[in-house]
This record gives sequence, structure tokens and C-alpha cells, in this order.
Amino acid sequence: MIFKNKKMVIATILIIFAVTVAYSHFSQAFTVEEVKKLNHVSMFLAATGGRLDSVTAVGKHLYEVVVDIQGYKNIFYLTADGEFMVMGGLMDKRGNFLTQNRVENLNRIVLKWDEIDKSNFIKVTKGTGKPELIIYVDPYCPHCHRALEWLNGKQNYTLYIGIFPLNPNSIETAKKAICAQNPVQALMKPDSLKDAKLCPEAEGKLNAMIKFAQNKMKLRGTPGFVLSSGEVIAGFAQQRLEVYLNAKQ
Repeated sequence: MIFKNKKMVIATILIIFAVTVAYSHFSQAFTVEEVKKLNHVSMFLAATGGRLDSVTAVGKHLYEVVVDIQGYKNIFYLTADGEFMVMGGLMDKRGNFLTQNRVENLNRIVLKWDEIDKSNFIKVTKGTGKPELIIYVDPYCPHCHRALEWLNGKQNYTLYIGIFPLNPNSIETAKKAICAQNPVQALMKPDSLKDAKLCPEAEGKLNAMIKFAQNKMKLRGTPGFVLSSGEVIAGFAQQRLEVYLNAKQ
């Protein structure tokens, strides 16, 4: 390129400088504080009561934004120019569900099995009594009923059943199930407890179960499991549980 005069040289330098500055501003990593100040993000945080944890570049055009909402970490994405929030899952060209895997890792909880007080749980032992695991259920949760039915068909384990009422109607039923002669059957058929009587220890046991589920497992729904490795599993992960129950002890 041949410049005919100094003005053209200066103009070209200014243009290059302006483009460089604009590009560097566009491509620089957002900080947590900068993202908080974006209007659409601040509205989202106000509406959900969330706390922004981290901002990380994902490829060339997106940022992963981790937000903590009542102790549960979730993800949304932000376009590189900060204009748009993107909700939903992200899949890479190899078919990997990046968002799902990332959220699971962010919320992974591992407890110390030997330090868990199991005295308040409903205990069921079958066969060798190994392996051990905890399940949390709500009396009216159909997925919990399915999980209990599936476990009933297995041969060897010690199962500790905790109750985590998801609505006010479940609380009274949960207490009656604790007092029942066959608590597992009572949990499977909660309507049969309508006229059942309460026992003195029911409220204390239920409160202890709820406290453990909320404070240690960070449980948000049912069913939920704890394996003897201390791993907490949210939901009825049948394949994962099958591997665990069939593993050599």
C-alpha cells in the first residue's frame, strides 16, 4: 500500500487503532461485577433472588454465567457483546450436553457416610445387607413409589428411608408412616393412613430427616439418594443405582 500524503497515513493509523480498541473491548473477559450491572442480568437476579458466582468464556461467542439460587447452582449464557442472555442447554459438535454435565458437577455433594446419624431413618435389610444406601421420598411422589418398588425387587442391601415432605399435606402422612407397623407399605399406599394414629416420636424423627435432607443433601425434590461412598444422587438414576447394587462389596 502506498500513501500519497501524511494525512492519509494518520487517518489509517487512527482507523486501525479504533478497530483494535473496539475489538479488544468486545473480546475481553467480562468480570462478575460487570455482568451484574447489565440491566437484563440484574433484573433476572432480582426476580430469582440469585447470586452471581462466576463468568467464564465458552468458545469465542459466549460466556457461561453461574448463578446460585437458594443454594442450587445453575447456568445461563451471555453473548460476547453482553446483549443477550441465553437460557437452556448447550451441546457441542460432538453431541456432549455441556450444560447438564456442568450443572451436575457444580452441585455434586459428597458426604462422609460414617458420620451420618441413621437412627431416625426407616431401616430395611435384605439378604446380605450390603451395600448400604439412603433414599428420601415424599409419600405422594409417584417417582418415589417407582423407586421403592424397584428396590423391593433387589436381593441384597440395607436401605435407610428418609421422608422429605414436598407439600403441607405430606407432613401429617409422613408422621403416620413413621408410626405404622409397616412403614414402607404405608409410604407406598399413603391414602391408607387417613385414620392412622400418631406416635410420640414421629415429629422428632421427621424433623431430623428434614434437617438432614435440607442442610446436608441440599435436597430440592424426591427421590434423592446417598450411597455409602457419600455420593448424593438427585432423582431416580436407575442405571447408576443398578451398577452400585451389583458391584462387588
